[in-house]
Amino acid sequence: MCVFYQVLPEVISKHLPKEAVHLILRAKLAVNGHNYSASSSQSDVAAAQHHELLDWPVVLRPTAYTSCICDGWSQFVKDGKLEVGDCCRFHQNALDRNLFEVAITRPIKL
Repeated sequence: MCVFYQVLPEVISKHLPKEAVHLILRAKLAVNGHNYSASSSQSDVAAAQHHELLDWPVVLRPTAYTSCICDGWSQFVKDGKLEVGDCCRFHQNALDRNLFEVAITRPIKL
């Protein structure tokens, strides 16, 4: 599975690499350290959740008019429990240009 985004050709030629690049995606995910039964109170479950910064190695593969985050993306989707409608914002780290901090925003379910 890959994620694609459209980029103007002049942007690709100026800013994106011409060959595959190994990157790290870093995201803060809620982690539940315990298994709870249906009878557990919501406060017990909420108290046990915490957030951890986790890293995923991926490969960015540029093509003529798009780029694709490939190898490793499927694991990021699985671990992040991404669903259709979720939005991932990628922010390149200023000190390590191969590290992207990812903020995941989920739609409000009514």
